[in-house]
Parts: sequence; structure tokens; C-alpha cells
Amino acid sequence: MLEVYADESHDEKQESVFAVSGLLGTEREWDDVEGRWKAVFGDLTFHAADIESDPPRGDFEGKSRQECIELMHQAVDILVDSRILGFGCCLDIRDFREIYPGDRMDAPYYFCFQNALLELAEVSTQIIPPEIVNFTFDRNRDYCHNATILFDKFTKVGEWPSSLTLGKISFADKQLEKGLQPADLFAREVFKHRYNQLTSNRPLRIPLRRLADTKRFRLQFWSKGDLLELKDVILEHLRKTDKQ
Repeated sequence: MLEVYADESHDEKQESVFAVSGLLGTEREWDDVEGRWKAVFGDLTFHAADIESDPPRGDFEGKSRQECIELMHQAVDILVDSRILGFGCCLDIRDFREIYPGDRMDAPYYFCFQNALLELAEVSTQIIPPEIVNFTFDRNRDYCHNATILFDKFTKVGEWPSSLTLGKISFADKQLEKGLQPADLFAREVFKHRYNQLTSNRPLRIPLRRLADTKRFRLQFWSKGDLLELKDVILEHLRKTDKQ
């Protein structure tokens, strides 16, 4: 059995970059990660945005900047030393809204959710024999209902081999599901990488560089050109459907 823990990350006003990222591993691999995570953070609930805030917020309020840097370093160590795989999808929200102006305000989430789901599900078919993969996403009431409907539709796509390995989808709180906390870290790194590309000339962040160096973590950025190309494909498909 494979388990995916996933989370989203974006700027505060959801005007710049949106990302959804997931981490995949076996139950044994997750037991190891969660045990080490508990040893470092105890009952603290990890939020990358809180630990990097100046001053630190949430459960890290009152800790020094150096303490938070060291905790972040240890968190990345846990993922680097594991066998967990990661995939992150992100897009520029302004480009998305320009190309798909009629879409819902929450469409960037579902677009990234779908891409992360498809990529991580494909991994399950590359194992012999293929293994069922369950998904646990961070609970966000704005997305849970429609995300579940979308997930169920993918389980019924007969011509897509990965539909046979999709198990179940669930939504949980970070305080209760420790696997969502490292997922939060990776989602934040994917978001920050693209955000920094758009707003500054900062070098690749050290946590993301360390994760990328393992060759087990990758990300997909949907550029404006990619989104336009996809729109053309969709329109062509609709034209062919109308003629039938």
C-alpha cells in the first residue's frame, strides 16, 4: 500500500502563485518519517510559513530565529534521508485567470490538485505488481467536496491504467496526521521557488536544492505558454466532440 500526503501553498491574497504538492511512500517509509518527525517536533504543529515568519508564529512563537533555522534544517534532513518521493505542481495565478477568465476563483487549486494527483498516481503503476495508493490532503473546507468528486471521477476513467490503483481520498488536520506536516514543507518550497523567480533574483532556496539533489523530488511549472497550449487542446477536443 502506498500513501500520499499533500498540501497546497500560495500567497496570502491568492494573486501570484498557487501550488499543490504531494509526498509518496510506503506505509513503512511513512512510519519512519513520522517517527523522526515526532522526535524533532514533538507536539508542535509544523507550518513552514509560521517557522519562517519574522517573528515566528503559531507553535513556534517565542523561539529564536536561530532555533527555527535549525528546526527547518532538521525537517529537511528527515525528507532527504528518507525514501519518500515528492511531486509539486504550480502556476502563475494571473496567467491562469487571463487565459481562463470564466473559471471559478478556486480553479487554480483544482488544476494543480489534478496534476499532482495524476503524476503521483502514475508512480503506483510503475511498481511490480502495481500497488493501491491512498491520498490524504490537508483539510480545507473550501476544496474538500469538489476535490472528492474530481477524485471519484478519475477512479472511473477506464482507459487510464492508474485509475485501477487509486484507493481512497481523505482530508485531515495537520495536528492529527503528521505526514501532512512534511507535505506542508514541500508545498511551501515549491510555491516560494516560483514566487521568488517572479519577484526577485534570489538563488534557489537551500531546502529545495537539498531535496532536488536527491533526485526524488521534482516540480512542474505551468507557464503561460503551457496553459495556452492546453486551452488549444481542449478547444480542439470540444470541436471534434461537437461534430460527432
